[in-house]
Amino acid sequence: MNEIVIIGGGASGLIAAIYASKNKNNKVTILERNKECAKKILITGNGKCNYWNSNQNISKYHSQNIELVEEIINKDNQKEILNLFDQLGIIPKIKNGYYYPFSNQATTIKNALLNEIENKKIKIRHDVLVNKITKKDNYFEIETENEIIKADKVIIATGSCASPKTGSDGIRYKLLKRFNHNIIEPYPALVQLKTKGTYLKDWAGVRTDVKVSLYEDNNLIKEESGEIQLTDYGISGICTFNLSSYVSRGLKNNKEEIIHINFLPFLKEDSNIMKWFDD
Repeated sequence: MNEIVIIGGGASGLIAAIYASKNKNNKVTILERNKECAKKILITGNGKCNYWNSNQNISKYHSQNIELVEEIINKDNQKEILNLFDQLGIIPKIKNGYYYPFSNQATTIKNALLNEIENKKIKIRHDVLVNKITKKDNYFEIETENEIIKADKVIIATGSCASPKTGSDGIRYKLLKRFNHNIIEPYPALVQLKTKGTYLKDWAGVRTDVKVSLYEDNNLIKEESGEIQLTDYGISGICTFNLSSYVSRGLKNNKEEIIHINFLPFLKEDSNIMKWFDD
């Protein structure tokens, strides 16, 4: 019997456990630092959990090793993921290519995963914080605050720095560094943008379709069209999220980042309305 220990009980950890348990020779245990698993799932997609996107074109992914991404995001794996959600009993509600559970509630995804974990008799241990992992001759020692756990294989699924309040605070990067993994410095991505200005409170709460253009040092970097949400601190919404990683890297490199918002993207420059604005 192989002892498989998964560190982290988020979406990745739960699905890794489900697949690891398909081998009947594996005994799978999840170590979760929180009092419950899948906390981040509940805040995904504003609580609705957008779990899939029909447009999986490789151009939508950003990586320094796009060949590796192509090996992972292939048609067989895409089909496998959709089959998994179907087997879990998730009925999708599809809006503009975005998949949500038909209930529009992220708890549906969480409960479906945890039900499958229970059905497969996978053990979850909560309130367990892993401090160190050591490779021995043919096994691993996992050091927690209270004990040492032995495992034949270890899967680290602890998340990045994306949401410290859910446990994803990046401190587990240290576990990976001990095994000489190369850690690429993480930057905020798929996030809202804070902007400068005193007018922001006047537009807070407005949602509308726009075209957003990102300029870096006065050079056009990228444009996105879609719904934007105006907030009292800046801008949010899917098109904003798609630009945020570029802004993060630019600011890290001391670049000037400027956002242009076209609130009338459907109008052509030679239209009568545009001429009226010019006048």
